[in-house]
Amino acid sequence: SISLLVDKVLPSVVNISVLTDIQEQSGGVGSGIIYNSEGYIITNSHVAGNAVELIVTLSDGSNHPAELIGFSDMVDIAVIKIEVEGLVPAEFASIDDQKVGEVVIAVGSPFGIEQSVTMGIISGKGRSVPATTDTIPIVDLIQTDTAINPGNSGGPLINTRGEVIGINTLILSPSGASAGIGFSIPTDTAVNIAKQIMEYGRAVIPFIGVQMGFNVSEIPGVLIDATVEDSPAEKAGLFAGD
Repeated sequence: SISLLVDKVLPSVVNISVLTDIQEQSGGVGSGIIYNSEGYIITNSHVAGNAVELIVTLSDGSNHPAELIGFSDMVDIAVIKIEVEGLVPAEFASIDDQKVGEVVIAVGSPFGIEQSVTMGIISGKGRSVPATTDTIPIVDLIQTDTAINPGNSGGPLINTRGEVIGINTLILSPSGASAGIGFSIPTDTAVNIAKQIMEYGRAVIPFIGVQMGFNVSEIPGVLIDATVEDSPAEKAGLFAGD
């Protein structure tokens, strides 16, 4: 039954070779999932966002140049496009219809080894990963113990019906390799952002610009701990302590 699921999804999974510096010939590899027959492919922004050249390898081994349509670092989603006929789009399903403990499969190119398949379960839903110095927290992630390694990024996490439920994005590991704690962006979020990128060339994400503090007063509401410089909150006259 697992092999049948893999046979169903493999034609929709691609390998992405990324060149980020032409002079130094530096870059990397990642994965992606075919969104529709027009050639749009969903992947991670940390895979394709800084690319100067993209090459997509399909399941049949053929290579095709790809165009970066747009990306969002906030949710780590990018959309690229190839001009190829006869593509097989994946089927997508909502994380709301999946339960913790259900079997899931990851398909991608860990360490550049194309069309690799690993299996595990949904370990948790609604997980958050803390922000770094230049990003906001990534929230509402799927946690899985499916082996996810560098190169799996941008590839699909599928359920036992062969539907994509997440886009593999990162791992928590002291060694940098799989330690049984991987995270995927739910397709509910990924597809929403991808549609915005396809329509506008960028993601249109609402942003207020406040950092929330812990409200210990008797006044109901959100305590503002700080506002981001030049944000809508600051322009509206909101300040720390409001």
